Amino acid sequence: MSSKIKNGKANSQAREIIWNVFNYFKDKNEYMANCRLYTMTAEATGYSTMSVKRIVYEGKKNMDLTGNSTLATFTTPDKKRNNVTKIKALVDDFDRCALKRTITDMYTVDKIVPTVKLIFEKQKQFMNLGSTRTLNRIISEMGFKFRKTETNRKLLIEKHNIRLKRIEYLKKILDFRRQGRKIVYTDESYVLSSHVANKSWSSVDDDNTVKQSLSKGKRLIIIHAGGEEGFVPNALLTWEAQSSSGDYHDNMNKDNYYKWVTEKLLPNLRKNSVVVLDNATYHCHQSNRAPSSNSLKKDMVNWLTENNISFNSTMFKPQLYDIIRKHKQVLVKYSLDGILSKEGHDIIRLPPYHPDLNPIEMIWSQVKQYIAKQNHNGSIKKIAELCKQKMESMGDSEWGAVCANVKKLEEEMWKNESFMDIEMDKLTVTYGDDTTNDSDTSTEDEDDDLGVAPLQP
Repeated sequence: MSSKIKNGKANSQAREIIWNVFNYFKDKNEYMANCRLYTMTAEATGYSTMSVKRIVYEGKKNMDLTGNSTLATFTTPDKKRNNVTKIKALVDDFDRCALKRTITDMYTVDKIVPTVKLIFEKQKQFMNLGSTRTLNRIISEMGFKFRKTETNRKLLIEKHNIRLKRIEYLKKILDFRRQGRKIVYTDESYVLSSHVANKSWSSVDDDNTVKQSLSKGKRLIIIHAGGEEGFVPNALLTWEAQSSSGDYHDNMNKDNYYKWVTEKLLPNLRKNSVVVLDNATYHCHQSNRAPSSNSLKKDMVNWLTENNISFNSTMFKPQLYDIIRKHKQVLVKYSLDGILSKEGHDIIRLPPYHPDLNPIEMIWSQVKQYIAKQNHNGSIKKIAELCKQKMESMGDSEWGAVCANVKKLEEEMWKNESFMDIEMDKLTVTYGDDTTNDSDTSTEDEDDDLGVAPLQP
């Protein structure tokens, strides 16, 4: 389609073309079901079926009262909501890890109080953050907040719940390591059929010269597991993505993931293993989900009764929900944990914004580098073959190296937790047993001071 896309969405001209293509197919295929017409239009225009549906709905809604489809009007979607997308495009998960380490190192190594502007100066040579305002927003999304210090300046620290999840994870995995348990890391990733090396050597007469495709092409979804001894045998699963959304997680769902776990992972796991995974939605399906504040009163009563939590039958919904809210975190049960525990395995979930604690992320990088060098024709079938080829050649030496790095990082993080407690106590203003409220976060222009306050020895 020659019409341009504005801010990742079809602009008014493109939407009008899609509307006209849909009506063309509809006129030529009078008795064809709409679902097939949507698919045909999507194939003809290069947009997703869901986008076509939205545009057709808009066209019908805006169509002239005379019923003339040619008089339907379209507008370019509002671009106000694209700020979050732009920020996500600027920094990936590993960039966030780097930011987190920069902040921690300022306390533990440099002995200074980090400010947004100081962090920006340190990181600008490694990543394009645009401005301190953008950095401030990213830091806030990562779970950091500002708290008053004795000098009445703002102290940048992680929110309680984010830090707690990391501490709980580190404690569990370090305990499992001391027990000699086998740690198995799992993850999903993807490779585009256009994934090739940016530069390569070749003969001038070589017909297989690597060419950078102008199109992203098709997407191969990969899911696997491994640990210090290498990949779990026969656990690799690859398939061509069907969803055209920007997030490869859309190509996986609870049913597909559970099928992989039961048919590929479980039969090949060593006894008494510990499985590490992230917090994707389909990893965290709850088998004992607590009612929300909008649930029916009878559902609240049933949940409290099933979990042996005392309550008064004369209570109103807000009172019942207050009891549920106080207990629900302790009673969370994940379906996936139950499946693995029946086979004698344990599950632990990575803390937010810590892909650096998952060595399979480094393995993905090696696999993708290999594919980029060998990918000549952009065939999704060839990509799958290269992926399998590389993984079969990787054993305990490759996995052992990346796992050793993660072990070292875990120990460093655990030591830093104790140090941070000491330094935070020195700097935080306390009032009896209370500290500044956790909701006390900075505004975009709060960090005006370029100075750096030294930490007291």
